[in-house]
Amino acid sequence: MVSMEMISSQLLPPCVMFKSKFGKTLMKNWQKYSDSTVLFTSNHWMTAETNILYSKYLKGLFPGQKIGLIYDHALSHVSGEVKAWIQSHNENALENEKIVVEFVDKCLSSIYQPPYVATNRPLKRLIRSQYHDYVHQLIKNPSGSPALKAGDPVGLSRETLIGFVENAYNKINVENRRKRWIAESFNQCGLNPWNSDRQFKEHLKKLSESSIYAALSAVNNAELLN
Repeated sequence: MVSMEMISSQLLPPCVMFKSKFGKTLMKNWQKYSDSTVLFTSNHWMTAETNILYSKYLKGLFPGQKIGLIYDHALSHVSGEVKAWIQSHNENALENEKIVVEFVDKCLSSIYQPPYVATNRPLKRLIRSQYHDYVHQLIKNPSGSPALKAGDPVGLSRETLIGFVENAYNKINVENRRKRWIAESFNQCGLNPWNSDRQFKEHLKKLSESSIYAALSAVNNAELLN
């Protein structure tokens, strides 16, 4: 689960989902881990329950502040359980501590959801690079075990994988202290309420040359409300 914050131009601490039973021993063992949110579900996908837990974590990052969440239409985001929790939270919260939720139009995440547009590719590239380095070290120095051959499975602990993710997040955040391309992606996607839509229109103009985008646009026309 990749979350980005516009004003600071930073990735928020990662939420990593592993495959195991929700709420059981493994999940309890990881509860006190603070650098990332580590959760477990039966199929390693976000569920309504884990989404609520992560939303509480995000709210805790901004105590005393109203936060806005921009979701896609994943089932764990639009479920009645999640909507009920947000409604209950807002009914009991001060005005400046509420949660405001907006949604990216269905099937258009690749067009104007900032993590999809700007972050997923470099994040995956950085994680993949660390994995390749890890495998190279196993081949170079197998620590007394038989050398790896093509097609051999590579064991990877949860701790090692989470380290790859956190290192990738840190590199992107350090880079954004100077270049701020995360914040710029909100402008590109037309999701900065204090910015004009010029960059978003330019973004759409470039995408309009793509037959895939044209097909998506044809079935997902948004109605303008004045």
